[in-house]
Formats: sequence, C-alpha cells, structure tokens
Amino acid sequence: MLILHEVVMILDPVLKGWGRVLTLHEVALILDPVLSRWGCVLTFHEVVLILDPVLSDCRYVLTLHEVVLILDPVLSEWGRMLTSPEVVLILDPVLNGWGRVWISHEIVLILDPLLI
Repeated sequence: MLILHEVVMILDPVLKGWGRVLTLHEVALILDPVLSRWGCVLTFHEVVLILDPVLSDCRYVLTLHEVVLILDPVLSEWGRMLTSPEVVLILDPVLNGWGRVWISHEIVLILDPLLI
C-alpha cells in the first residue's frame, strides 16, 4: 500500500514515455484502454493503469478495490525499476491474500522522495 511519503511514477500512455512523478496532492489522468481516447480522473486508491513500455500497447488495469504493494524480491528495496526476471507482488485487500505475481515483461517503478 502506498503511504504518505511515497510517490508514483506513471507511464504516459500518449507519449509512450515514463511521464512524470505524481504527488499525493495530485490525481492521475489516465487513458482508459477500453474507451481509448476517453480518460478518467483517479485517486491513488482507485484504478491504476499500467502501460507496458516494451510492448507499448499492452495495458493492465487494477480494479477499484485493489491496493498496490510493490516489492523487489531480490533486494527488498523501494525506488528502482524491476526488470523482467523479477516479480512484482500485488496484494488484494478484498481477498486478504498474497494476490497475484507479475512476471516477464511487466515493469513498474516506485519512487521514494527521500531517495530523490
């Protein structure tokens, strides 16, 4: 779960780039992969759209009731990009379980402002 001193860098689905860092006082304007050009304004506890920078058009959407916890299984550190051999855990507070594991081409970056 993201806490107050953490920020998220979200991929820009229009520019196909890394976008910018969003603070907790901001909301993410993210394109809906189903509605294409339609966007939706999201809070950090709502839907998160992750764009795969490798495939450029592959998207995965977390549902409204999910919270993202990103763990580096190798170094157990925040603030660096996870590469393809690594895994990312997504904890689902609704299921109260370990959730699912991302592998392969999925890449997510979490930035800690204390490290910036």
